[in-house]
Amino acid sequence: MVVKCMAITAMAIALGVLAIRAPVAAWVVATAVVLIAFLFTVRQGVPMLALAGLAAVAVSYTQATQGGAPSAAKYLDDAVLVVGVLLLVRLRGRLSRRLSRIAGIVLFFMFASAMAGVLGGGSLRLAVIGNWQDARWLGAIGIGVAVADGLQPSQRRRWAFRWLLLLNVLNALVSLYQIAAHDYTTTRLGFPEVTGLFGQTTANALAATLLLIFVLTDGRSSRLAVSKREIALAIGVGFLDLLLSTRFKPGLALVAVAIFLYLRRIGIRPLVLASLAAAIPVIVIMAFAWVTAPGRAESESEATTNLIAHAAPRVQFMNGAEQLASRAFPLGEGSGTYGSDLNYGRELEAFADAGLGSQYGFRTEGSQFNSDNFVAHVLGERGYAGLAAWLISLAALIYFALVSSSSSFVPGVAIAAASLTALVPVFRDGTAILLVFIPATLCMWGSAHHGFERYRPQS
Repeated sequence: MVVKCMAITAMAIALGVLAIRAPVAAWVVATAVVLIAFLFTVRQGVPMLALAGLAAVAVSYTQATQGGAPSAAKYLDDAVLVVGVLLLVRLRGRLSRRLSRIAGIVLFFMFASAMAGVLGGGSLRLAVIGNWQDARWLGAIGIGVAVADGLQPSQRRRWAFRWLLLLNVLNALVSLYQIAAHDYTTTRLGFPEVTGLFGQTTANALAATLLLIFVLTDGRSSRLAVSKREIALAIGVGFLDLLLSTRFKPGLALVAVAIFLYLRRIGIRPLVLASLAAAIPVIVIMAFAWVTAPGRAESESEATTNLIAHAAPRVQFMNGAEQLASRAFPLGEGSGTYGSDLNYGRELEAFADAGLGSQYGFRTEGSQFNSDNFVAHVLGERGYAGLAAWLISLAALIYFALVSSSSSFVPGVAIAAASLTALVPVFRDGTAILLVFIPATLCMWGSAHHGFERYRPQS
């Protein structure tokens, strides 16, 4: 006991001296000591710190893109996902033969889509970075499996739920503080437009939507093992965050998941469900084209007019992608050239070739709508061949989610991600990748440790 006290005293003195001479180094050392003590004294401290770190990375990525944090902070996301891709090697031998084949189909058609972009033209550097940017979501699965391995199988679904719940509670508190402090400049549909925890309204809405999807799919599951009070809190906070975000486009995901649950309940087979879900992005774009047709906004309500205003740039972006894909059929403009935000000059050239050079939001003065339609991004860069391959890989991914887990949340997230691709760059944005794939992987791997359960229609 005396030795421990002397050691603590010596450490305190050393930190005190270091704080005077090198404050930054003292802060680093003190933080390291606290973390080491936390890991050795708190049960399951490793997965707890890992999830806290992932939440911080998700927040910092969007904050960095919005100017709320140093721009270099967004590269933390790349570093984490690179590690995650390396960790995917650990999955070898842990999947059944059937699931390995399905995963192989996902990867094969992802690679085929990427190669269409490479063959379409552009520099090799843009092709490499652009295809990494679009495929790095695989790293979130590797990180999710590593975190899941630090938990008991019965705990993984509960931890995923509480991770999403905590993020939404923090977001609600930050948003409410901003409203109370009048820290906003505009209103939308009569509500103050606040940036919340993530610093961007769409990210706030996405976090809320994923929490509500969890409640919708697994909220009444006995395996979740959370109290009714937590479920009620999740519903209240989720809808509050969705309301305060003033961005209701992720609500489309809730509709898609509700339809999926009904179709699954009546016994529609997984392959049919996966094919239907993969077609949702195309259906959404067609619906947008119909909604934004000339004269549609006349005599409409404020909410409908607002919807049309936000849908129009996505339709324009898709129309431009169709022009590029038709010009270089069956390939596109080339990886990293259309909606990748990698080379400003090259993107402006692509916008001009697509007939968007004079359109607001795509002009030289500020191209702010070039990330709002992931389907158009794929079509413009990889052409019709690349889009077809990507849609097949998406169907295979949803099929994998359907047959790999007893949790309805896992395929629900896959279907939600598919439905949002025409609105949000779910497979490209760093924050969206972590919010979508980390909790889904935790839930999926709860079954994986004991062998995946076969798909059964819910009664």
